Amino acid sequence: MKSPGNAVSDVTSKAAAKRPAEPSVNQPRGSIRTGGRTERVRLLVANAVLDALRNGNYFFDIKDIADLTGVNKSTIYRRWPTRVALISEAMKEHNSQIQIVDTGKWRSDLLCLGLNLRSFFSNPTELAFNATLAMSNDPDRSAMADQNWAPVQERLEQVVERAKARGEIPQDTPGRLIMSMLTSPILSQILLGKSLPTDEMIARLVDLLVKATAHPD
Repeated sequence: MKSPGNAVSDVTSKAAAKRPAEPSVNQPRGSIRTGGRTERVRLLVANAVLDALRNGNYFFDIKDIADLTGVNKSTIYRRWPTRVALISEAMKEHNSQIQIVDTGKWRSDLLCLGLNLRSFFSNPTELAFNATLAMSNDPDRSAMADQNWAPVQERLEQVVERAKARGEIPQDTPGRLIMSMLTSPILSQILLGKSLPTDEMIARLVDLLVKATAHPD
């Protein structure tokens, strides 16, 4: 039997191999993924907002994004008339980077997800988003964040649904609650504890969740 440390190492290697590099607005136009001019403009704008936030420019305006991308201000304003709309587009692109790997096993699915969430929540862009939200009392911005996280939450809960389909956990296991029990300690350690959860901490958290969701004897 592998030790928890070796198991974490194996899962980390598999996850790293599948994790894409985060795009940058500074890449040449020819390297942007295909999908037509509309998609290219969307990616340019979204990545420019991400770069602005990563660089601590939380109060950018449409002119800043136009200067970064070379996209006409009127084009940006027509599609994203407010900073909240621009941040929402960037957040959607950013959230798409979360990797949810199907390993075929409940415990390793949770472990892989926990390690990937640690990387995501500690990403400078994610920290910048959290700083932006913390500095704002705008209810529209909070609602926007909730709206953009909802599709991610659905993807997270699919990990639970797959385990149910394999018969590894009871059918009445609450997916949203289990995912909250996984994500909350990791996020709290990063934001409030100002440190990264260790591999051992994540492995122990996963073991607690596996035990909590085991079929009754």
